[in-house]
Amino acid sequence: LLQRTTRSLSLTEAGQRFYDACLRVSEDVAYAEALLHKGKTALSGRLSITAPSDFGREYVAPAIAEFTQLHPQVTPYLHLTDTVENLIEQRFDVGIRFGNLPDSSLIVKPLADNHRVLVAAPSYLQQHGTPNTPDDLHKHRCLVLEQRAELLNAWQFINQHKQQTINVSATLASSDGAVIRQWAIAGLGIAYKSIWDVKNDINAGRLHTLL
Repeated sequence: LLQRTTRSLSLTEAGQRFYDACLRVSEDVAYAEALLHKGKTALSGRLSITAPSDFGREYVAPAIAEFTQLHPQVTPYLHLTDTVENLIEQRFDVGIRFGNLPDSSLIVKPLADNHRVLVAAPSYLQQHGTPNTPDDLHKHRCLVLEQRAELLNAWQFINQHKQQTINVSATLASSDGAVIRQWAIAGLGIAYKSIWDVKNDINAGRLHTLL
């Protein structure tokens, strides 16, 4: 690889080829390390997220706005629906949902505790009265969420440390939880909502909790 004389040291032809090959390997390693470093510091690409309607508007959308300021090379896509989507078939990267995870093959990370509350507007309660027991809901106007042509009208309560399920009749129904919330605020009936969807309305006095 080396050609020696009494006064100089130089590469042979084979040595030059070997040196050039080593140089290319060194450059490739440096490039690979740069890519690895870039992957740790700069996120990029499309990020598909699905979330419930109310929760997505109130919490996820503002979080995405803040996230894109920190990671401008990421292109988020936010799909809002109260229907539980198949993340793999619909090609979502992240799904935010209330309740238990029915598919154990997915990875779940709890974000916060959640429970459902019965709510109605002051105007509705003034006109129709306040239910005192879950059974009283049969006499009231109920706003019911619909998923895949099925009414989610089996509302569950804890009564004297026992779970009680009331199958309410739907006065109004929608597949969009945000619509249910708006109807409740407008005084059109009683809604069964996640506390995260309505806690700001409760704090502002737009809705009252029942039972």
